[in-house]
Amino acid sequence: MRAWILVLLCVVAAGIGTTLLIAQGPPPQHGSVLIPDTSIERREDISLRAHTNHVILFRPEFVGTSPSGETPASIRPVYNLPSTGGSRHHCHR
Repeated sequence: MRAWILVLLCVVAAGIGTTLLIAQGPPPQHGSVLIPDTSIERREDISLRAHTNHVILFRPEFVGTSPSGETPASIRPVYNLPSTGGSRHHCHR
């Protein structure tokens, strides 16, 4: 009886392990990968220059809008700031 339980546990563990390995595979690539020159380590740069670790996915078929967000003009009324910048309230010590 113990042998069957051990076999069953091994089968379940193998099934879970396989599922986890498949789930952690690399995502499909639908574009070119661009590696900037700053991400390439060169022997002559050791101890002299830092490098980045950027990898950029370039999809020329992507047609989207430019990044959007808040502007200074839209944030100004939230903080009750004048259009010239700064604060209307002065600190008195």
